[in-house]
Amino acid sequence: MKNLLLITFLLFFSFSFAQEITKFSKGLSFKYYENDSIISKKYLNKLMSKNEETDLLWKKYKKHSNISNILFLTELAAFITLINLDENQSTLPAVLGLTIYSTAISSIVYAFSSVKNERKAILRYNSLLDEPPKKKVVRANLKLAPALILDSNRINGGIGLNLSW
Repeated sequence: MKNLLLITFLLFFSFSFAQEITKFSKGLSFKYYENDSIISKKYLNKLMSKNEETDLLWKKYKKHSNISNILFLTELAAFITLINLDENQSTLPAVLGLTIYSTAISSIVYAFSSVKNERKAILRYNSLLDEPPKKKVVRANLKLAPALILDSNRINGGIGLNLSW
């Protein structure tokens, strides 16, 4: 009976404190979950900003994702412009072709980098849940030391206590 109570107690606390984040795709977008409940992107940003390392990785993910999206839109605009060109312009198709290739490669590199940073941030946040919280130890020193008190009218000396931390 005692073993059953102990196992129930341990299972309850092991499930109640695990708040891991997972990401699932839904069509063209992604949904983020904390345990079984869907969380918003705003709440996820708040969770990631709690730790310095996850905050840095999460900001890097957002920056690389935005750069990738801007490069993709630039590539799309150059492609549409290339399709709608007149046949008389000779140098512009070459410039637009180079723009399309360079933005496509850069967009792919930044997209992979953003996915990698997002994955690292989520995994680091989840691994922080497994680590025990670090307690800061403050040591106080109490010393018996000679003291010299300087007053405007007199100089007093003696033995006093010095507390430092």
